[in-house]
Amino acid sequence: MKVGTQILILFLSLSFVGLILYFMKKNKLKEEFSLLWFVLSIVLIIVAIFSKQIVTLFEFLNPESAGEILLFIIAISLYVFILLFSVKLSTIKDQNKIFTQEIALLRSKIESLERSNKNE
Repeated sequence: MKVGTQILILFLSLSFVGLILYFMKKNKLKEEFSLLWFVLSIVLIIVAIFSKQIVTLFEFLNPESAGEILLFIIAISLYVFILLFSVKLSTIKDQNKIFTQEIALLRSKIESLERSNKNE
C-alpha cells in the first residue's frame, strides 16, 4: 500500500473515531454500537500501519495488495453490522407491537370507564 493511501486511511479512521466520540457525547450513539464502530476503526488503522505484514498474514487468500484485504475486512464488518442491526430492528418491532396492544387495551378501558361515568 502506498504511503499516501496509508496516510489517507489513518486520517479517515482517526476522523471517524472523533465522530464516534462526538455522537456519544451528544447521546446520539449508544455504547453497544459505538464499540463496534471503534473496533472497525482500530482494524482500519492497523491495516493502514501494518499493510505489508497483513498481506503476508493473509497470503492464503492470495491478495494482490493490502487494498484487497482492506476491502475484505470492510465487507465482513458490514455483514456483521447488518446482522446486528437486523436483530435490533426485530427486537424493536416486537416491542412496538406489544406497546400498540397495550395502548389499545388502555384506550378500551378508558372508554369503558367514560361510558360508565356517563351512565351514572
